[in-house]
Amino acid sequence: MKKLLIYICILSGCAYQPLYKTSNSILSNSTSFVVKSKERYGNDESLMKMFLDQNLNLKDSSPSSLKLVISIQKTIGGLGINKDLSSTGTLMTYIVNFSLYDKKGYLTSGTISKRSSYSLSLDSYGNLITEEDSSRKLIKSIAESISHIILSQNFERKVDP
Repeated sequence: MKKLLIYICILSGCAYQPLYKTSNSILSNSTSFVVKSKERYGNDESLMKMFLDQNLNLKDSSPSSLKLVISIQKTIGGLGINKDLSSTGTLMTYIVNFSLYDKKGYLTSGTISKRSSYSLSLDSYGNLITEEDSSRKLIKSIAESISHIILSQNFERKVDP
């Protein structure tokens, strides 16, 4: 009787089926990136391209006409908070608009806004490093958000790479 139950359990197998498709047409094809900004923000454009390339383009992806257009706007403002006499709080905000296109045209678009705060002190080198670190972390977070949105998107039509 015990052997019969074990035999039935083994033959019945697992009824698990994945919720999402394992193959994604965006991941199997390489995507080109166009990053634009009204002003020059150091290496923000190259960082955005690098992080998006890591998240969206696999090593064995085939060439395609998928194009992701991104515009970056960065603002830095004071928080009006002083931790002590020699440091002030600063707020950095990124507003990023993105649009994804294929051979037939427009697929999806969106806007992502992220903020970070940091302290500025009397040390100019420390201020520069703090601002660059905050900027890099925000760009990485935005690039991950964009890639998650694009990869989880259900498009109204079939993607034509």
